[in-house]
Amino acid sequence: MSGPKTTPDTKTVRRNLEAFQVPGALLEVHLPRTVKEAMVACAQLEQRYLWVDRLCILQADKTNQICTMDKICLSAQHVIIAYGSENMHPGLSGVSRPRPQTQMSVSFAGLAVTSEGFDDFCDSEFKGCIRQERGWT
Repeated sequence: MSGPKTTPDTKTVRRNLEAFQVPGALLEVHLPRTVKEAMVACAQLEQRYLWVDRLCILQADKTNQICTMDKICLSAQHVIIAYGSENMHPGLSGVSRPRPQTQMSVSFAGLAVTSEGFDDFCDSEFKGCIRQERGWT
């Protein structure tokens, strides 16, 4: 039996759902650099599980499943958002490439929130910012 098909745009669809549920299946597929580096970050944080929308949401049922994202994020121990990237290929700052020199960190309710500088990705009024196209950020 051969493994899941490899494509640069790997996501879960009906034809590969069963194959992706086999332990180790993701080792046989082409994953975007940002996903691979999120896996590295999870390992460094000693986290066993990682939710990646394109892999964990069956694309044919995306509309229904996106409605549960609030519950998924509330259940997370950590949330990794590659908000500065226009796509899923550049990786994560601090994993294979250095973080920007300036980072803002705010603590509230026992949580620490650290951000890359907004100026790196958007103008001061957020016009044309890729984050405006991502409802979850």
